[in-house]
Amino acid sequence: MPVAPDQAHMLAELAVACRPHGARRWDRVGIVRAIEKVAHLALDDVALAVFRAAGDRDLDTPGAIGNTRAPCWRERNLDRPTPLAPRPAAAHCASCGKPTREECATGRLPGDDHEFLPVGATRGTGRPPDAARQIAVDLKARIRPLGDRPTTEETT
Repeated sequence: MPVAPDQAHMLAELAVACRPHGARRWDRVGIVRAIEKVAHLALDDVALAVFRAAGDRDLDTPGAIGNTRAPCWRERNLDRPTPLAPRPAAAHCASCGKPTREECATGRLPGDDHEFLPVGATRGTGRPPDAARQIAVDLKARIRPLGDRPTTEETT
């Protein structure tokens, strides 16, 4: 199954989240454009290439995703120098991606005043994301276009 446009956007969101801490950030538009170059290929192959590329801290741009001869299109060797091991999600900060609460608190750039937020936690209200999404939909439904608002003369 080729990659549909909405799937390309989903993959781009995940690719942004997969970038290693300290690696250059990628923008979603660039990722989607790279995916569009290979959108005729199977979704599972494209997804694997996207994730391999996103995990490569040496790639400054997502351009490799659109080039099937790039290393991200080859299966990863199983003899990795570091064994795969699950990490507790709650130990990482969802805002900056740093692996511990202590690292999140130190070395922040000026103006970066976020508090440690464990991966999987919700911000602010404590509501699950689906509930927050529904609240946003309800609020958007209440918004009236500018043409429906009373003029200054009508309000005085």
